[in-house]
Amino acid sequence: MGIFSRSVIINSFISGLATNQRSVFILSALTSQIISNVPASVLIAKFSTYMPAIYYGVSVGGLGTMVASLANLLALKQVTIYSKKRC
Repeated sequence: MGIFSRSVIINSFISGLATNQRSVFILSALTSQIISNVPASVLIAKFSTYMPAIYYGVSVGGLGTMVASLANLLALKQVTIYSKKRC
């Protein structure tokens, strides 16, 4: 993910799109179709604070595979922990 997040073009593209929850959700879903859902969530999390939108986006984008299902459980656990810390 370091190479992707250091690319000026990708950095500008993601920063420009990750402006609200809806766009983060769509970006997460599309990105998880191009790369796996876990790397997609790590990549987008560097540019957004909308963690639930990232989780739901990569979950929707990664549906249908065994690996995605396991990764979704891990991501759900992380979102749960993160949301408890913020409250």
